[in-house]
Amino acid sequence: MADSTRTTGTDPVKRFSGGFDGQRTIVVGVPQAGSGVPMFSEWPTAFGEAPFLRYHLPGRDRRRAEPAAASIEDLCADLEASLAALGARGAESLVLTGHCMGALVADAVAARLRDRMRVTTVLSSMRPAKEGLYGAYAASMSDEEILTLMNAALAGSGRPPVHEAFAALAVRTLREDVDLLSRYFGEGGERDFPRTVVHWSEDAFVPAGDLDYWRGFAETTVLEADGAPEHYLVAGNAAIRRIEELCAAGERG
Repeated sequence: MADSTRTTGTDPVKRFSGGFDGQRTIVVGVPQAGSGVPMFSEWPTAFGEAPFLRYHLPGRDRRRAEPAAASIEDLCADLEASLAALGARGAESLVLTGHCMGALVADAVAARLRDRMRVTTVLSSMRPAKEGLYGAYAASMSDEEILTLMNAALAGSGRPPVHEAFAALAVRTLREDVDLLSRYFGEGGERDFPRTVVHWSEDAFVPAGDLDYWRGFAETTVLEADGAPEHYLVAGNAAIRRIEELCAAGERG
């Protein structure tokens, strides 16, 4: 059987799933730490006329034959090149979205692309990168504790627990992502451009005080949402509603 993962390195557009055929406005979802494109399975396939594309991280999903990213900077560079390829094929207006690590990467890449494309972001549980990052808790947690935390998050979004056959892989993947995050103090959240930061009232890892930082940017909208961060994964959530608004505005020009 042919391995389609080998083609993604040469054709950046194939690093996305969801369907793209030269549309002017697109939405791109970036997976969170320890996850991949299945995290967006409950999301709608389109926002009006705008297609929703899911970004395949290096080393996962359809790109599993490729080496995993060695740093957050490498991951940002990969996504930047992939989105630039979409721009070269007709995309003009881009909405990038992600939760936690996905939000960090989306924000950093949007800052890089802002002079080449019309870019906005909708970010869930996003902490300022310059303050030191997410996930330090995982370094002192056992595999069992991490798996319990992951399953609680899945339950909060109405999903079944991690299958026991994939439990070790799930925990290892999360630890690898946390390691990347712990070594990154880069550009995320340090430039002003159109962004929406969604803060969840029950977010245990992003304190409400972080909102004061985001309110310091003229083009940033802070959206306070009720519930746990896991609600980001579920169709019809506050982030999706905001993206719908941005897509409608983008189509109007």
